[in-house]
Amino acid sequence: RESALTAAKGRLAAAQLARVAALTQARAALTATKTREAAREVRARSLALIELLKGNATAAEIREARAAALTDLKGQKEAQAKFVELLKSEAGLSEEQALRFLHLDALSRVAAAKDTTLFLDYNKVPLMLEAQQGETTVNAGVDVEA
Repeated sequence: RESALTAAKGRLAAAQLARVAALTQARAALTATKTREAAREVRARSLALIELLKGNATAAEIREARAAALTDLKGQKEAQAKFVELLKSEAGLSEEQALRFLHLDALSRVAAAKDTTLFLDYNKVPLMLEAQQGETTVNAGVDVEA
């Protein structure tokens, strides 16, 4: 009976040691997994922060470009308004005639303008043909004395 009791105690001690070893292995695996996942999280957060900084930099560049374009556009519009005022005051054009001149000027800058036929008023005289015949002024509906 003693030997059976000793054998049972030995098996119990062996089972306890096996259990402690398995528990230690499981804790080590858990610690390794936690460490690995923490490293992945740090890497993911770092990459996300980098992308956020890149996005902020791109947004700042876009805002600066937009502000510069807005300033340029305001300057162009102010210059155009001054030009219209000069057309009205110095050349004696009416508001409609000045706007018609600006419209025709804008059309003449189109890349295909040399292939496009523009007509002046209802005379069906091509504007480009009139300019090619040596006339240096654009009539734009205004009688100009030579």
